[in-house]
Amino acid sequence: ALCAAMARTETTGAEIAKIVAKDTAIAARVLQVVNSAFFRLPRQIAKIEQAVSYLGFTAIRNLALSAEVFSAGKPTTTLKGFDLTTLQTEAIKTAAVMRALTKDTPLADDAFVVGLLHNIGVLIFLDICPDKLKTAGDESLTTGAPLHEMERKHIGATQGEVGAYLLALWGLPYSIIEAVAYQHTPEHGSRMEFDLLAALVIALTTLAEGKQLQRSPSLHIDTQYLESVHAPFSLDEARTRAHAVVLAGEPST
Repeated sequence: ALCAAMARTETTGAEIAKIVAKDTAIAARVLQVVNSAFFRLPRQIAKIEQAVSYLGFTAIRNLALSAEVFSAGKPTTTLKGFDLTTLQTEAIKTAAVMRALTKDTPLADDAFVVGLLHNIGVLIFLDICPDKLKTAGDESLTTGAPLHEMERKHIGATQGEVGAYLLALWGLPYSIIEAVAYQHTPEHGSRMEFDLLAALVIALTTLAEGKQLQRSPSLHIDTQYLESVHAPFSLDEARTRAHAVVLAGEPST
């Protein structure tokens, strides 16, 4: 319904808000995310229509998809290192850092969405093959091998690839699908420029450096990498932006 409404040029924010509000759980999740401290809003947003105005149509549509993933039946299996609440928090942090890294660029809305949806493949694994995910996770911790390599060994695909496949079924743009698919192997991306994939790699790496991820990705960025993708900021600036986002989201003492 959201996709159909957005395809019409005359659609208003009120119409988008009405569609979202039809599902109470998703509407509540949208408001929860938009009011997260990571986004530093000057005042609390209490209505879906206000959230639509702040985030824009595209972000609301994809945030609704994200909310559906996180609310449609929690996995019955609890695995150490794959805590659902932590995964949700990491998704919000990543979205906020992605937004900060792409501010004042055409990538901003889609970057926000990539951050929210980048780890949905883990939720799929938790739901359909938790035992295999546990085996992959345990072997990764024991051997030091990257988790995505152990996922491929024991499951046959990585969480990034599975998540990207789901996003393709949803009909999301290829640039979003590519970023999620190659988040752990950016060298397999189609080009070397500052795109959604590069922004996600930088976001995940800076969050990992700040010990904000329960499982650090096997990624490394340096000044040469930022230059190769023509990033509109230095490495120090990327770290500063990420730190500011994390600091904003921490509970006050």
